[in-house]
Amino acid sequence: MKKRVLSGLFALALLATAGFGVHKSMKSDVNLSDLALTNVEALANGEYPGIGEPGKDYKYVMLFEVSTERRCIDGYFYVITYYGSDCYFEGNVPCPGPHYTVTLTGYCV
Repeated sequence: MKKRVLSGLFALALLATAGFGVHKSMKSDVNLSDLALTNVEALANGEYPGIGEPGKDYKYVMLFEVSTERRCIDGYFYVITYYGSDCYFEGNVPCPGPHYTVTLTGYCV
C-alpha cells in the first residue's frame, strides 16, 4: 500500500513540475526579428510572405532560381535562367522582381 501511495505522489510531483515548466515557457517574452515575425504572421494567416513590389527599396531581398532552359537559336546555344525574388520591409535595397538572364554558351546545329 505504501508503494502505491509513494508512486502516486511521485507521479503527481512529476506532473506538477512538467506543468510548471510548460506554463513558464509559454509566458516567456521572446524577442523575434522583424523577418521572423513576418514569417510567423504569414504562416498563421495562410498567405505567402514576402513578394514585394519590383522597383521599390526593401531591407531584405532574397533571390532564388526558378528554372533553367536551353535553346538553340540560329546556330547559337543559349542558357536562359529565370529568377524570382522575395522582398521584406522598407529599406535601401531595390527589389528586382521576376527576371531572367541569357547566356551564350556556344554553337549548335
